[in-house]
Amino acid sequence: MHIEFMLPTGAGGQSALYYNTVLDQHLVEWSQYYHCTYTKTLTYYRASIQLNSEQAYTLFALTWTWSTPKWIIKED
Repeated sequence: MHIEFMLPTGAGGQSALYYNTVLDQHLVEWSQYYHCTYTKTLTYYRASIQLNSEQAYTLFALTWTWSTPKWIIKED
């Protein structure tokens, strides 16, 4: 299972770079506040986050407050 963020396209990748940087900041704050570890991979315009347990995905879905970019929890 993983969380997939769809980064915006266009502007020669500059908007994706900006949103990825802000996403990193929000993820660090979230993981420190809720004491969850994660790993992140970036492929084209998608950032994939893997959390340490299934319960962490539920916690993420209930507590994640940054509405952009769009995200979805996917089964592997």
